[in-house]
Order: sequence, then structure tokens, then C-alpha cells
Amino acid sequence: TVIARIAAEQIQDNELIFIGSGTTTLAMIPLIRNKNIHVITNGIPQLEALHRKNIQALLLCGFFKEYSRSLVGKETVQMLQSYRFDRAFLGVNGIDDQLSLLSADEYEDSIKTLCIHHSKNTYVLAGKEKFHRTAYYAVSNQTAGDVMLITNYPEYPSDGWVSVSGGCMGRIGDLLHDKND
Repeated sequence: TVIARIAAEQIQDNELIFIGSGTTTLAMIPLIRNKNIHVITNGIPQLEALHRKNIQALLLCGFFKEYSRSLVGKETVQMLQSYRFDRAFLGVNGIDDQLSLLSADEYEDSIKTLCIHHSKNTYVLAGKEKFHRTAYYAVSNQTAGDVMLITNYPEYPSDGWVSVSGGCMGRIGDLLHDKND
């Protein structure tokens, strides 16, 4: 997909990357050109795809979540706290009308929040179907202000959107500022 291609293009050699669980983050892996990277993930399909590409990867421990085939829990969050990433690529359950990043449970929310705080550059990958949703858990806009949203659907009019390879990228803080003006 366009979103996956844009995400994969952001990766540079010699970086430590986090790739979260989800279908869009999984779609970016076959498009990664950089082999000289290290990846940490909580997604089992992501680990398998990285292995097929001969990319060194570490799978975090935790409780198995069947729906997403991912590992989550206190242990996952504790293990994640010790890493500092060059880039983190995250999926979302949705994005609400205030541009909050939504999660299905508190563990997914904690993983997103921690990755945002522990990464130099964080990207959220979201297609059209992810917008205008609601959920119990949301990463605050203050926390997500510097996160780059990658989409093929620039839902909110803003000068903050940058056209890239057939899709768009925008810093959530800039998009939110334009949305509230």
C-alpha cells in the first residue's frame, strides 16, 4: 500500500526500529530496503516477515493476543522501557475527531505511549477506515504532538500535510493546530 511504502522509505541504515503489531505495519516490512537495521517488535507476523527478509529482529515477551497475533502485558511494557529507538512505526485501532490515537486496551496504549517517548521519530500508519472512531484508550494529543501521521487519506484540511509518494504525512501537533483554528 501507499502508506506502507512511505513508512518503509523513512528507515535508514544502522537504526534501531520498533515495528508494532497490525496489518499496515506488517505490509511495510516487504518494502524495507535497508538490511543493516535492528528491529524490535511485539507482533508475531512482523517477526516472521522480518525473518523472511533476513532482518535481525527481537520479539518482546508477553501474553498472546490472538486477534492481532501480538504479545502484550506488563512484561512487554517493562522490556520495552529499556530501549531507545531511532524510529517507531505504530498501527492504531483508530483516530478520533480530536486526532487522538486510539487503542483497544491499556497494554496497547502503554506500548504506543512508551514508543512515542522512547523514539527519536514516531510514525502512525492509518488508512481511511481508521478515522472518526472512538475507543476506551487514547494517547493524549500532548504526548502525540510530534508523531508523524502517514495516511492515504488526509482527512483534516491543513497546511501541515506533505505529499509523499502518493500519500501524505503530517505532524499531529500541526494538524491539530490547523484543525482548531
